[in-house]
Amino acid sequence: MHEWSLASDFIARIEEEAKQRGASKITNINLKIGSLSGVSVEAFKFAFSVGIKESIISEDALKIEEISAVSKCSDCDKEFSDTMGLDACPYCGSYSKKLVSGNEMFAVSFEMEEKDV
Repeated sequence: MHEWSLASDFIARIEEEAKQRGASKITNINLKIGSLSGVSVEAFKFAFSVGIKESIISEDALKIEEISAVSKCSDCDKEFSDTMGLDACPYCGSYSKKLVSGNEMFAVSFEMEEKDV
């Protein structure tokens, strides 16, 4: 289950960035995970919750938006929902396509509280 290493690496990077900016606490993290990214959202949430036990990240900080898979047909140039990445174009029936979204995983933003000086 690679979600453990993904969560661990993500926690380390976000904490390092926040500490460099003088944060005492991270209160909100917005993350996007694509439905075809190969990352189980539930497994990532669990690994994240375990990994932040001794960190400056609030327990309820993580907000995940799941991105649906969208493909663009190479023949008719139309975009369509591609649930498993295997669907034919519903407009022309072609399987010639390019995945436009749904395979990504990235942090959108995070909010923090600064240390009192």
